[in-house]
Amino acid sequence: MKMPTFKTPFSKIIASMVVILCLLTIVVIFLIIEKGVEEYSPSQLPTLVEGSPSSVVQNYIVYFNTGNVSDLQSAHELLSDVHQKSCPFDDFRYINNHRDSERNFSLSYPQDKQYNSMDPNKAYVTVAIEYVEINSGIFLFNTRDRYISTHEIELVKENGNWKINALPDNLGLPRYISNGTNCRP
Repeated sequence: MKMPTFKTPFSKIIASMVVILCLLTIVVIFLIIEKGVEEYSPSQLPTLVEGSPSSVVQNYIVYFNTGNVSDLQSAHELLSDVHQKSCPFDDFRYINNHRDSERNFSLSYPQDKQYNSMDPNKAYVTVAIEYVEINSGIFLFNTRDRYISTHEIELVKENGNWKINALPDNLGLPRYISNGTNCRP
């Protein structure tokens, strides 16, 4: 079999451009696969009764993890009044902006771990969160760490609405900022 030969300089240039485009396409595909695609979609979350303790917990976690200011404000408003006063919104936003990795997650509510409080103004929600942390590596190579953790979150009823009163230590949210403000219930 005879290899094609390029008789004109123009055909050599065209052939070189085709080879370069093919190589760039391969590199882009590799980087997309290495980086990964968004694994979380709000449409994958269970549909919960609006205003229920479980929906408050779900909204808090979703809002906190988006990172945009309006969602952070919504997450802050889901904290009990005592915790909103002890951690002003600017401090709460500061904590969110200083996390060290990108984090995707999905939520589930293990039925065997749910229970009701005897006090009608308190509720406890157990949520299982599967985190996927994406840490940037050398030259766009990323590492992905996947883990599932289960958390029990305490809520209280204030003015007819459920608010988060206590978050567990293992939720992965920093408790203090530099001035000593306690920003986690």
